[in-house]
Amino acid sequence: DSAFEKLQKLEQDSGDSKQEIIEKQLEKLMRENLLKKGNEAYEQLRKDPKAWQEELEEREIWQQADTDGLEDL
Repeated sequence: DSAFEKLQKLEQDSGDSKQEIIEKQLEKLMRENLLKKGNEAYEQLRKDPKAWQEELEEREIWQQADTDGLEDL
């Protein structure tokens, strides 16, 4: 099946227009790409011991701020 035929089938099955199907799939791909890049950046951070230690220290600071006893404003 060609891409156009697949798109027509999706249109029939879903009731969405071709435009809606394309927009939804593009949004999904963009989100997946964002998550993939974030995961890759996190992996790189963990591979650098100094940078990872700095990350852990910063997390500790933020954790303390969460428990400072102040109510949300």
